Amino acid sequence: MKYFVLLILFMMVSCGADIKRNAEITVTYEDEVVHQAGGKWLSEYELRSLLENHKEPVRVIFSSETCAPCQRLDRFVKTRQLEDKVVWINAKEVWVRDLARLMSVEIYPTMVVVGHEKSDLRFDGIKEIVFHLINIKR
Repeated sequence: MKYFVLLILFMMVSCGADIKRNAEITVTYEDEVVHQAGGKWLSEYELRSLLENHKEPVRVIFSSETCAPCQRLDRFVKTRQLEDKVVWINAKEVWVRDLARLMSVEIYPTMVVVGHEKSDLRFDGIKEIVFHLINIKR
C-alpha cells in the first residue's frame, strides 16, 4: 500500500509539470478581480518566465475580455491557428494596468514584440496587429 501511494504521488508530480491549464481561474475580493490564471491569459509569473527563457520573439497582446476589437483579434488568431505565436495578458489585472501605464499603452488591443532582431516592436490597434500577424512565417 505504501508503494502504491508513492507511485500515485510520483505520477501526479511528474505529470503535472507540463500540463497546460485549459480552465480559467478567477479570484475576486469585494467584487474586484484580484487574480486570474489559466485560459488564454498569462499570469505575471508566466510572462516573466517566458521572457527570461525566450529564443524566438515573444508577441505579447494587451487585451481585455470586454473589448470588441480584442474579441475580433482573438477570433482572427484562432482562425489562422496562430495561438502558439502570441500570448495574451488581461488589462483587467492590476499588474497589467501598471505595465501598460509604464509602456504608455492607451488603446486595446496593443501588441509588443519582445526580442525582435534589433529592438522591440509595437503595434497599436487591431489593424496594425493583423498586418503583422499575416506576415508571420509558420
